[in-house]
Amino acid sequence: MRILMICPLLSSSSFITTYPMVKALERDHEVTILGPTFGKPLYIKDDSLRIVTIEPIVRHPMQAGYLSLLPKVKAYLKKHANEYDVVHAFKPVFHTGYAAAKAKEETRKPLVLSIDDYDQIASKNWMKRSLLSIAARSVKQADAITVSSSQLQQVYGGTVIRQVACEPAFKRRQPERKRIRKKYNIEDKIVIFHGGTFYPHKGIDILIRAVQKLKERGHNVALLLAGEPIGPYRSLARDETIFCGMVPMEEMPDYVAACDIYAIPTRDTPYARAEIPAKIFEPMMLGKAIVASSISDIPELLDHGNAGVLSRPDSVHDLTIKLEELITDRDLRVAVGRNAKKRYDKNYSYDVIARQLKVVYKNF
Repeated sequence: MRILMICPLLSSSSFITTYPMVKALERDHEVTILGPTFGKPLYIKDDSLRIVTIEPIVRHPMQAGYLSLLPKVKAYLKKHANEYDVVHAFKPVFHTGYAAAKAKEETRKPLVLSIDDYDQIASKNWMKRSLLSIAARSVKQADAITVSSSQLQQVYGGTVIRQVACEPAFKRRQPERKRIRKKYNIEDKIVIFHGGTFYPHKGIDILIRAVQKLKERGHNVALLLAGEPIGPYRSLARDETIFCGMVPMEEMPDYVAACDIYAIPTRDTPYARAEIPAKIFEPMMLGKAIVASSISDIPELLDHGNAGVLSRPDSVHDLTIKLEELITDRDLRVAVGRNAKKRYDKNYSYDVIARQLKVVYKNF
């Protein structure tokens, strides 16, 4: 089967939502990826991928660029309809799911739609919310739907398939733990790490304050933060916090390996309740101890505390206590990390995704 996948942005972390399904499906099918880069490098480097880039008429502001892609994507799908059997679009937005749904009116090709967050409730801008509501009409045109969380399943229906991280990057070589610890002069410290895009609901400010309290209690700790934007958080940070900037995906395994504890301090927001942070699977793959907010499906992912420590969202105090539990109990760190790796391999790996997608695609 020839599958054309439409990715929202190939040069950002949104590519992480597409990549696992590409790797799972290309085992049995011919997969081509269509999407924009906005003139930037691919977020994940993989020379084996079949990629067609399609760029916006304007790049700034990005939302205008995305809207300008709608007719271009729609035209591409119509022109190349004889080159694919199924369209698999990611997110119900104008230049992916909506464009595929509109093209389907003429091409009659099956549409699979994958949804990994609840974009309609994320924006405070009423106009953006209205546009997203229009684009979400593509859901009704989909022949199959996959979602990344049980909350999204309640909204859109479909099959729950976890949107995991870039597994090949974490399994193709031995991560260089010592290199990163030496680079930042933190060899003798308990290292707490978080990587990703620092959206407000990610709770980066809560994590910074919790680590400061740990240091005030006498713990020899360092906090590594890999991602952007750092502007809102620079003024909060003290010398125990190190901003690493954006880290290329191929280097991320080294940073995860360098830490003792991986923290995911997600705030309790309507958007976060429907989201599964793909980054949670990175420390799971490497068997790292995780502290994460008890929100959305995170308790299930971490086996309700057996594969990671759960903290109360929005609470600096509770996050501090839970981090301190792991800092002072090495055996606990080892145990929850080991359980996390076992749980990933059994329930969330690319092999599992491949089996799940076979069921989704069986009728095409």
